[in-house]
Amino acid sequence: MDFTQYCKYLGYPVESHYVTTTDGYILHMHHIGAKNATDWNTMGPVLFQHGLIDSSDTWVINDEDAAPGLIMVNAGYDVWFGNSRGNRYSTNHTSLNPDKDAVFWDFTW
Repeated sequence: MDFTQYCKYLGYPVESHYVTTTDGYILHMHHIGAKNATDWNTMGPVLFQHGLIDSSDTWVINDEDAAPGLIMVNAGYDVWFGNSRGNRYSTNHTSLNPDKDAVFWDFTW
């Protein structure tokens, strides 16, 4: 399962958002709310950003009482998850194709 499927499977409301960088990379962000919540913004926003060669999955793939992203959303925070360019969720670009244009991968951290 991908991030969205997994969160839905666990019963969490989930949204996908896309952010386009100034150099054309389209980054996929995830936003989740607590189960049965009516307001996603009770405790303020929190952004989880994964490490090198990882994705937003890392913050939710675990038992609900051990996954940092799920712990925070259940505590009432407005939880967002970023995905860096080139990972499984962020391989889109306004003009480059990652399968055909080697320059797509010509970026640095």
